[in-house]
Amino acid sequence: MKVLKSKPISREYEIELLMPALTLQTLFYGNEISVPKPEGIVDVTIRHELTQNDESMQKRIGLVMQRLHGFNGSLAEGRLREKLENLLERETDKAWDLGYIPCNGLINTVYVPHKDRIYLVDLSDWVDLSKWSPKIVREWGKIREEVKKRRAANRCDLLSEPH
Repeated sequence: MKVLKSKPISREYEIELLMPALTLQTLFYGNEISVPKPEGIVDVTIRHELTQNDESMQKRIGLVMQRLHGFNGSLAEGRLREKLENLLERETDKAWDLGYIPCNGLINTVYVPHKDRIYLVDLSDWVDLSKWSPKIVREWGKIREEVKKRRAANRCDLLSEPH
């Protein structure tokens, strides 16, 4: 679930702030990009983390999504980290194909070991290329291709090194 950290101004305003995240998550989910299944924007009651009394309860608006049983991908080390970076690359490539520039590293992923799957979370900083000029989009395309070439070269270097 995603709940805005800022103090609530109004219910309508909170919904307005969460709608882009719901829209993008729904788009990604519908295009088989690995994100938690979006459930919708609903009223939630949350308890302040530091206290456990009823006075700390707050009514808020939250973006509810599939619950994942895993761990933050940035915690992985060694071969598992390499594997997760490859899974992340596969998912972000799909997002690029839809016209979105990923702003997620492993810090914004959840790895679910029993599914051997990585999920992208916190899509709030991703860039929608449809809002930019064609010239800028072409430049980003060139950058993307350069990144792909470097990744491929690094893989070849890794394969040729003795282990």
